[in-house]
Amino acid sequence: MANTTERLASLIEQLSSLKQGAGNVYLVVPEDSTTAAWRQIPAFAKGVDGVIGASQIYPTIAQALAQCVSGRGDTVLVAPGFYVQTTQITLSKNGVTLRGLGAKPFDTIIRGPTTAGTHGLLVDASDCSIENLTLQGQNATGWGCKNASRSNNRWLNCFFGNEGAAPTQVGGLLLDASGASGRTYPKVIGCRFANAVIGLRFTSGNGASLVNSGATVQDCEFSTNSTADIQSTGTTASDDVLIKDCDFAVCSTNLVIAITSPALKGLVTGCRFAVAANTQANLTGGAALDAATEYAGNYTRAGLSTAKPA
Repeated sequence: MANTTERLASLIEQLSSLKQGAGNVYLVVPEDSTTAAWRQIPAFAKGVDGVIGASQIYPTIAQALAQCVSGRGDTVLVAPGFYVQTTQITLSKNGVTLRGLGAKPFDTIIRGPTTAGTHGLLVDASDCSIENLTLQGQNATGWGCKNASRSNNRWLNCFFGNEGAAPTQVGGLLLDASGASGRTYPKVIGCRFANAVIGLRFTSGNGASLVNSGATVQDCEFSTNSTADIQSTGTTASDDVLIKDCDFAVCSTNLVIAITSPALKGLVTGCRFAVAANTQANLTGGAALDAATEYAGNYTRAGLSTAKPA
C-alpha cells in the first residue's frame, strides 16, 4: 500500500487539477478505514491550498453529497475503501463530480443495499460526472448505478459488476430515460462491465420523445455478463447512439447487443468481438439494428468483420 506521503501527493495532484472557483471540494474518509495512510490524510489535508478545511471532510459519501450545492460545480473525492450501504446513495445536485481517489476503480467500491429495487448509486441530477469507482448492486433488481432520466451525465473509468463472482445484481449501469422528454446525451467512457446479468441497458419511452439520444459508449470492455452486454428496451428508440472502440471479450452464447423492442439507431464502429457469431446472429439477439444504423470497421479475434447484422 502507498504510504501517507504518496496518498497526500495524489490528493494534492487531484486538487490542483480542479479549477479555481469551480465549486467546493469535499473529502470522504471512512472513520473505520483499515488503511492507516488514509486515516492520517485529514490531518494533512485540512487547509491544503485553502481548498479542504476541517468542515469539508466526511465519513460517508451521503454526508458529503448532502453538502453540495446544485449548479456550483462541487466535487466529492472518495478515499479508497469498501462502502457497503444500508440505504441507497442518491446524487441529487446538478453539476457534481463524484470521484474515487484510488489508483484504479476497484480500489473504491460502492455496494448498494439488499433492499429490492435499490442501487449502488442513483443519479437523479444532470451535468454530473462519476469517475474511477466500482459500482455494485446487491439485490436481484438492483443496478450498480441508475441514471433517473437525467441529461448530460458522464461515467468515466468505472467498473460495473463483480470481480470474478457470480452476479448478485440485475445489471451494471441502467440509463433509464423512460421518464424523460428530450435528449439525455449520456456518456460512458473507459468503463468495464463484468459478471452482471446485463452490463449496460438503455431504457427509453415517453411517447414519441427522443430519449437516451446522443449517447456515447466508447473504449469500454464487456465480459461474462450472463444475459446481455448491452441491452435496449422500452417504447421509444434510443437515437444517435455511438458505440465505438469497445471490446466484447467473453460472450459465449450470450447476447452482445440485445434489442428487445425499440430500435437502436446510430453507429457501431471500431469494436472487437470474441467470435464471429457475436458480430452476427448474437449481436442483436434475432432483432435487427435499425436500418439507419451504420455498422463498419468492427473486428473479431480473427480479423476485420465488414458485414452488418441482418
